Amino acid sequence: MSKLRNNLKRFWQKEEGTSTLEFIFIFPLFFFMFALAIEGGWFTAQKVFLERAVDISVRNLRLGKIRGTAEKDAYDVLKDEICEHAGIVNDCANSMKLEMYQLSPDESFTLGTRDCVERKPEDPDAVPTRTFTMGNFGDVMFVRACIVVDPLFSVTPITPAFELDNSGGFFLSTYTAYAVEPEDNDFSTGATVASGS
Repeated sequence: MSKLRNNLKRFWQKEEGTSTLEFIFIFPLFFFMFALAIEGGWFTAQKVFLERAVDISVRNLRLGKIRGTAEKDAYDVLKDEICEHAGIVNDCANSMKLEMYQLSPDESFTLGTRDCVERKPEDPDAVPTRTFTMGNFGDVMFVRACIVVDPLFSVTPITPAFELDNSGGFFLSTYTAYAVEPEDNDFSTGATVASGS
């Protein structure tokens, strides 16, 4: 019994391997802190780029520089314009969905539920809907863009703080409003599109 006690005493007094133990306990903490900083920075950067792209594109829309063509309707033209300015947002064209509709000055306004792309829809055969109506002179229009982006590190603590879709991506959205400019920027061909991506 005394021999076992002496062996245990010598074992606890040894200092070999202490640096390895410190590394094992401390490294995961520093890794998660580093991953959290990178994930948060990446999320913020994409959010800023998306907001900037929407602001620039809606300004061009308000000035009549964005219109539907024979090849593309106004929805696709506006989405291409936003993606062109979005910069670091990955797979923008396939992961973004837009909403645009008229606001009534006589009714209170609520944001409502955002309409985003379903990368893994519960019903693959369902035709996705969208609300996108071009306004006429004097109308106040609400525009919202929603994009689904993938986290860099799916294990970081920041990921559960966001609403995730079925594919594991989280949502970034931004919105703005504008008034349709007069006559020379007339959008009299407005229509509501019932289906699309």
